[in-house]
Order: sequence, then structure tokens, then C-alpha cells
Amino acid sequence: MKFFVTGVGGQLGHDVMNELLKHGHEGVGSDIQENYSGVADDSAVTKAPYVALDITDKEAVEKVITEVNPDAVIHCAAWTAVDMAEDDDKVAKVRAINAGGTQNIFYQYTDAAPCKGVLHMTCTQCGQTFHLSEQTAARLTAQLDEREGFALDCGETVLFGVCRNCRK
Repeated sequence: MKFFVTGVGGQLGHDVMNELLKHGHEGVGSDIQENYSGVADDSAVTKAPYVALDITDKEAVEKVITEVNPDAVIHCAAWTAVDMAEDDDKVAKVRAINAGGTQNIFYQYTDAAPCKGVLHMTCTQCGQTFHLSEQTAARLTAQLDEREGFALDCGETVLFGVCRNCRK
């Protein structure tokens, strides 16, 4: 399989790429730097194909993922400096990367068969995206329509919040 891995300059992306390559998969790594700038340990990821990508740039994300044409994307890019993430002058940037960037990556796949017309939820802390159950989504869309006169487009909607595991 061919994978596109974001955030290979960080520890998680670096290790994920090395594991994929070790198991015979093809991988294209990505991070915001012009050239690979992660750990210089001479491992497989340091020699793998690399594409510079700012995940907060929706058009760039679409262009790169289209050009790479992977079988799957593993999204590891994130702002990980937790203490600095709470600084007033960094909140917007952190949200742009961790929520907006994740949304840009995610939206490349909402037309894929398993996601077509499904309402999604993305955790703003861990970045995981989940399908809302069909029954819950139906109740929510019916109530929005009935109470607010608003027809929700489930295929184009992502709810952002904090998942059960991150609230523990």
C-alpha cells in the first residue's frame, strides 16, 4: 500500500513512516519544512520521498494529496508544545494547525464510500475523527430541521469537540 504521512518531522510521524517502510509499504512523508528536518538517524524515513506541506493551506493539501494519490493518509502533524499552546498569542495558530489542518486533511476523504453522507466528529485534542451513529445523526438533523428550519448537509459537516478518551 502507498501511504501519505503528515508530520514526519515529529516523533510520531517519524516512527510511523519507519514502521510502514519496514513492513514493505510505500510511503511519502510530509511536514511544513521545505526539506525533511526530523531526527537525522539515517533511518528509512530520512531517505523516503518527502513533500513540504502546510496543512493549514486547504488548496495545497488538496493538490499534494491528489498528486501523491495514496491508498491511505496517516495524519500525524500537530502542534505538540502543550504548554505554549495555551499562550494567548498562540491559541489561533494552534487551532489552525490542530483543528483546521486536520479538517483540511479529512475533507479530502469525505467523498470516499465509507464516509459519503456521514456526519463526522473530530476531537480537537487528539485529532481522531469518528462517524456519528446513523441513528444519532438522523435525530440531530431532524431536530435541526424541525426546530430551526435548517437542513444539515452531513457530508460536508464535521463537529469539533473533545472525545470521551481525552476527557478522562
